[in-house]
Amino acid sequence: MMEPRKTEGSACPPCFPAPKNQAMEPALPPVSGEKTPPAYGPGAAAETPAPAPAPACAGQQPASPVRPPLPKWMVPAALLSWLWGWAYARGLLFGFEYGPVFMALFCLLFFAGVEWMCRAADRPAPKESRLWLALWGLLAADYIFKISALFYHDAVQNWEFFALHLAAAYWVLARTGSLTEERTGPFLPLDTLRALVILPFGNFFLRVRVLFRALASWLQNLSGRKKGNFWAGVVTLCVAVPVLVLAGGLLSGADAAFGDALKGFFRWFTLPEALLSEFLYFAVGLPVGAYLFGLAAGALKKDPGPARGPSLRAEAEKLRLAPGGALAFCLALLLALYVLFFSIQLNYLTGGFFGRLPSGFTAAAYARRGFFELCAVVVLNFSVLTAAAKASRTPLRQSPVLKVLAVLLCLSNLLFAAVGASKMVLYIRRFGFTPRRVVSGWFILVLAVLTVLALVSLFRPFPVVRAAAAVFCGMFLALCLSQPDLWLRAANRQLAACGIVEAEDVGDWLLYMPKEQFTWN
Repeated sequence: MMEPRKTEGSACPPCFPAPKNQAMEPALPPVSGEKTPPAYGPGAAAETPAPAPAPACAGQQPASPVRPPLPKWMVPAALLSWLWGWAYARGLLFGFEYGPVFMALFCLLFFAGVEWMCRAADRPAPKESRLWLALWGLLAADYIFKISALFYHDAVQNWEFFALHLAAAYWVLARTGSLTEERTGPFLPLDTLRALVILPFGNFFLRVRVLFRALASWLQNLSGRKKGNFWAGVVTLCVAVPVLVLAGGLLSGADAAFGDALKGFFRWFTLPEALLSEFLYFAVGLPVGAYLFGLAAGALKKDPGPARGPSLRAEAEKLRLAPGGALAFCLALLLALYVLFFSIQLNYLTGGFFGRLPSGFTAAAYARRGFFELCAVVVLNFSVLTAAAKASRTPLRQSPVLKVLAVLLCLSNLLFAAVGASKMVLYIRRFGFTPRRVVSGWFILVLAVLTVLALVSLFRPFPVVRAAAAVFCGMFLALCLSQPDLWLRAANRQLAACGIVEAEDVGDWLLYMPKEQFTWN
């Protein structure tokens, strides 16, 4: 049988399958020493190469890969995110009226929506996610209580507002099992960046793509007649609505009684002003909903798989390039600079411990000058200690010289924190409490506690970043729940009654606080 010849411009000839009774070519004998693979079973499936795809005819396009269908929860979650954005704009951005109600509604909707999405995607809840949920819930309850019951601006309210968003975003990452090591650890800054920036903005247009794909799939599944009826109905509505509006306007102008009846009929509907305001809230909430949906759906879109922590730790070990001697020399120079600073400014720095002021300084000037610089030095020391621990070829705990220098750096941190605290105590004794002084004192205390944790970790290894995150969150939650402005004003009244501060320094910034007296010891 001769092969059909393909002439130029003609169609590709049909392929003729081999007859069933055609003899197969004999298999080559196995080489000596080589095992013959089994004909069936997993061994054959693993070793037998897959058949090559049939060659396509000339001019024929290769088949495009079929996209997997959307998960069943994706489209309802995309629609729910519109409600998230509207409630957020209604409660947190423009919460002038019924703000606490809509803020509580947003928190409930967001929690219920993310929890439903995780369960629909078969993501079990890690134990740590419950702790972050508790932190977020307590902060939200405290914030709503302050703006609804007390009607005043708290000393930490701005920080609490930011902490609410951070806790909610991090809870989503923990609930979906998307943390780098499946738990809080040394990659906490990376996970925070992923929760606030990478996932939400990387999937910002995911909601639009999901809805358009769902609409295209629905239209594609319609039969020809139903699809024609659908578009005919859309065109009919687009034409009928302007015609009805024009006819109603003309008839109202022709007959005043009909015009009054038509106006009375439209009064039964929602007022246009209310509709316009809600439409504006909805429009403002569109990017908010896209951000939140990108965060939650972007985290669920990928399979959790194994934790990436070990691979990242292995890559981080390759960055240990700094020689121990060079690091020791740099740390020694930094400590020598601190010793020189303390030796020159000893009387100036220790004045706050004994309640005396250096010559030429007022209490306000002494407390303000250098306070934030000292806090910045403490933060700088933390950065230097972290860089030395991660970049040294020899770990800090295994090098006696580096370990001693790291201990001295932690002790200098404690000394800087003590000097800053003495300045703040002297300032408060002279002029009383203010919201900024309370937050500054709390920050100094946090730095001191974190320094103690770092110092202990040099002698006894433990997950210091995880412990530091727990301590920081616990201390911030305690500060918020203590209602600082309530005891702050009560303390200032006690100081004013004793003649320590002036009466006008009691707290003029709290004009809308309750007038009742509070006992404070």
